[in-house]
Amino acid sequence: MEGKYAYYCSEGILFDFCEGKRLEGRLLNSAATLSLFNPHPEKATSVLLTCYFVELEPITKGPFTLEAEQLRQIHLHEPLMLLHNTHYALKVEADLPIVAQHTTSDFSPFAQVPNDMETVTLYAGPLGKKETAWYFTDTWMGTNDKRSWYEHETLSISNPNQEAADVCLKFFGSYATGERVEFEREAHITIPAERVIPLRLWELAEVQFRGSVTGGGIHEKSVDFSSWLRSSVPIIAQKTRRAYKQFDTAIHGTWTVIGTPCGGSESAFSGGQDA
Repeated sequence: MEGKYAYYCSEGILFDFCEGKRLEGRLLNSAATLSLFNPHPEKATSVLLTCYFVELEPITKGPFTLEAEQLRQIHLHEPLMLLHNTHYALKVEADLPIVAQHTTSDFSPFAQVPNDMETVTLYAGPLGKKETAWYFTDTWMGTNDKRSWYEHETLSISNPNQEAADVCLKFFGSYATGERVEFEREAHITIPAERVIPLRLWELAEVQFRGSVTGGGIHEKSVDFSSWLRSSVPIIAQKTRRAYKQFDTAIHGTWTVIGTPCGGSESAFSGGQDA
């Protein structure tokens, strides 16, 4: 099936630090749900779900029928759905316009209540020139000075195309501290066809601004900056920040956002040139 309408997100991972052990039917570290709603008052629609991974071939679920004015929730953490501890991206295709939302929860081992929850509405296609460039206004690099609380950001880029994506990333400093923050400016990556790449921003040399890194890679300062990326083919970019405590594998806070598309001549923020 190739649906007339498509919806995308790029950031998903099911953390499982307890070797798949289950507590009251729930994974111990993460849970993820894809919620699909068909708002049409009379017509049913056929739906196909495709999951993309870093190295594995994509897998599809369906097609299945979503009845008129019906909600269907797909629990991605259930057995035989997705592998654990590996990033994934999603594409939902349908014959009619639907609403798709991806929600995740993170738990401490054996806890009944999640430490955090995050949700994002899937980006509505079709993908074209506009989706060849993306902005993230709020990007952040935190200190890594062994404090009890620290945060990391991941930029996940999915390429649902049949050809590889050549991506250029640029990072722009902030004047918030009264002086311009300088970066090495650019990074270049290639994303194979039908794959997703999670960039661990805190490990990229390009965002380690000059004078901020001491021996052992420790950041002395925190800094806010903006990110921009341009691709040779349409892509989906999503950024997620996770908060941790020292000596604790659990996640204690998360927020996520799909970027602002800005490619093509129809956008005033195309990075100075058309895609």
